[in-house]
Parts: sequence; C-alpha cells; structure tokens
Amino acid sequence: MKSINFSIGSAIRGVAATAVLLAASYAQAGDMTNGVIKRVDAANGKLTIKHEEIVNLDMPGMTMVFDLKDKTAAGRFVPGDAVKFAVELDGNTMVITQIEASK
Repeated sequence: MKSINFSIGSAIRGVAATAVLLAASYAQAGDMTNGVIKRVDAANGKLTIKHEEIVNLDMPGMTMVFDLKDKTAAGRFVPGDAVKFAVELDGNTMVITQIEASK
C-alpha cells in the first residue's frame, strides 16, 4: 500500500512542478515589453529605450535608460532597432534581464 501512495504522491508532485514551470514561463513571456532603441552606451552596458507600458512594474510608456544584466548585449543593438525586453527592479535600478530584436 505504501508504494501505491508514494507513486500517487510522486505523480501529484510532478504535475504540480510542471504547473509551476509552465506558469513561470507564461509570466516571463507576458512580461516582455516592446520598445525602440534610442541610444546605445556599450561601454557602460546601458540602453536608452522608448518603451510601451511595463506591466510588471506598473510603469507607463516613456523613454528611459536601462542597465543590462548582460552588459555585452549592448553591442548587438543600434539606435532605431525595435526590441522586446524584460526588466526588473534591482534596488533603485531598472535592469534588463532579457532582450531580443523584434520582427
């Protein structure tokens, strides 16, 4: 009987873990914001982006400077590039944690 309960318990934990991973993936995809690169500061790993509303931070659309978590990513972009990005608040600093070119 214990092995049956263990198997059912394992299955339930597996389903719960899968649900958590799917929810995290969906949340990350939903946190992407559209924007246009206005200025690139590759030396300091910063991008100035005119962006739409940043939903996860409850921030209206505007133009502002962001730090990049991966400072080398700045070299992949030029002013005028359309991008999608995810940003988080790290203390008082807005940090781009993920960025990709939009099509």
